[in-house]
Amino acid sequence: MLNFPKSLLNKNFPKFFSTSKPAHLNHIYIPAKKPARDPYNLIVVHGLFGSAANFRGIMKDPKISLFANSYLLDMRNHGSSEHKDSMTLKEMADDIYAFIQENNIKSKVVILGHSMGARVTLTFCLHYPQILSGVIIEDMIPYDYNNDPRFPIYKKTKALLEKLVKIDLNRGYQSVVEEIRAVSGSKMVADFVMTNVKKNEATGNYQWKCNLPVLLESYSNVEDKFEVSSQERFTGPLKVIFGDKSEYYSKDLLPNFKNVFPHFDEQKHVSVVKNAAHWVHFDQPEAFIEEIHQFLRTLEA
Repeated sequence: MLNFPKSLLNKNFPKFFSTSKPAHLNHIYIPAKKPARDPYNLIVVHGLFGSAANFRGIMKDPKISLFANSYLLDMRNHGSSEHKDSMTLKEMADDIYAFIQENNIKSKVVILGHSMGARVTLTFCLHYPQILSGVIIEDMIPYDYNNDPRFPIYKKTKALLEKLVKIDLNRGYQSVVEEIRAVSGSKMVADFVMTNVKKNEATGNYQWKCNLPVLLESYSNVEDKFEVSSQERFTGPLKVIFGDKSEYYSKDLLPNFKNVFPHFDEQKHVSVVKNAAHWVHFDQPEAFIEEIHQFLRTLEA
């Protein structure tokens, strides 16, 4: 159990915690290496179709491991984590809270979320702000992109999910790869989707690692809408990182961050990385690492 004051736990947490049983989350643990001080505990939350492995190389970098232990999560219905029939932002935020409890992470909690994981992180900030020492949001705004014609990416992603769920994986690997490439529209997207395909050793055929039918069914719960219903807000240290070529970045929408972070200051909190699209950590890993490094340094100051 987390070592927080009883008054804080009794006052704030029980009313938020879901009555449904949280999903058990698989994770990769990267311990801090020779930290000068008591290290932070960095919880890393991937995006749709992602996994804990997405950030492994990033978090092993000495510029980050000098300051923090890293816990790279597989979210519910992804990677090797438990599959569930439902998948809302609130449920996934509760999964993370349960993970923190189960792993006895008592203090200095920093959370980093990318894409879908950023939306989960924003939700976590609305419901569990008291346990956080810092927040990092990668390439996502707390905004309903789906109803804005400037952002066709949401409809494209849903259309991709609808095509992928129809693919028969019970055949040879090359045939599976070719069809996934055909429906994905780009080699980069197809390669990313292929990380979710694994061989069934019993049958010799292939299957999805992720719970693809639930990803499709729950897509509107985790991607289409972002609702601010909690009265809680996070007022601590914040870093927001965008790619300048991202399909999710629009300067005029940045004030929406104030719905979650009342002290949000564009000049202070936002960094836009050049020559990077939605996967900033993949497109410009050195620049991304430097942003995280500098943020962790400010926490130590």
